[in-house]
Amino acid sequence: MRPFLPPPFSILNTDFLMQIRFATPALPTDWSTLSASEGIVFSGDVRVSSRSKLRAKILVFRDVAALQRFWRLGLGRRKAPEDTVRAIVSDLSSIVTFHPPKGTPRRPPVWQIDPVYFCVAGFVLGHLSMDYITHESVHAAYAYARRVAGRKSWPDKEDPEEHVCYPAGLIAGAINQLFHRYRLYDRQSESDWPVQPKRRRKSAKLIQKNKQGAVASKGSHVDGESKLDRLRALLEFRRNYDNMRYHGMTLLLNAGISTSNCSFIPIPGAFEFGSRSPLSHAAAEKLRADIQSLSFPYPVDIQASDEIPGLK
Repeated sequence: MRPFLPPPFSILNTDFLMQIRFATPALPTDWSTLSASEGIVFSGDVRVSSRSKLRAKILVFRDVAALQRFWRLGLGRRKAPEDTVRAIVSDLSSIVTFHPPKGTPRRPPVWQIDPVYFCVAGFVLGHLSMDYITHESVHAAYAYARRVAGRKSWPDKEDPEEHVCYPAGLIAGAINQLFHRYRLYDRQSESDWPVQPKRRRKSAKLIQKNKQGAVASKGSHVDGESKLDRLRALLEFRRNYDNMRYHGMTLLLNAGISTSNCSFIPIPGAFEFGSRSPLSHAAAEKLRADIQSLSFPYPVDIQASDEIPGLK
């Protein structure tokens, strides 16, 4: 655990060094698993640079009420006044301070951070415009500057403003590009986003009760249960396979690659592109760049070759 000294523009107490600790559990990549996420119509990640591991989560909500509900229940953050907020950014860190009894040594405060996400930005349909994006990007830039704490080198780095202005411009550009890529500017009406029914998960008590019932009737229903298990496994495999095919087709189309001469084969543990008709090295590099720019949920194996099929 290394000491952390807040940057000059931070309002944190700098009487003595702080300690950094990763928050547990870490935030998931798929935020639809968090509470009150049913109002999210779009989710994506942006980075300040292609080499940076730190990300900002970008969320678009159906309406203001959905944003406020997720901020309170999904993130556990204090919500802002509903009549004024159409976009919001929250720094994904917290400070834990200790107050030991008198006469005992003071403990330095602990800065808890998520290992991947430095902030989250929430927007609302109907209000996706550059004024909101620019405003929230500045807030996100302050969160990023606090997180890297001067470890990032910018031109004119002696000027403290540059540690905010540079990431603010890059974050605003990345959000704008993300909204253009998925046509969010053209789909700002709630009717453009049909409500998807949320699949209810079984509670732990119900799962345990079902297990106990299955054990009790195991002797008389061995054959029936085995057939049912095989059917469930087959349906789950088909669901995963279709899901991978959907993600693969979407990725190819977004990359501008014709699916008529490029195949993709879902296999356990990886995603193969071009196994029947290998991509050229140039197309493969473009595809790798597109994969890095979005959250593709599967490992990818790309086969590239500049040879013309059928010729030696």
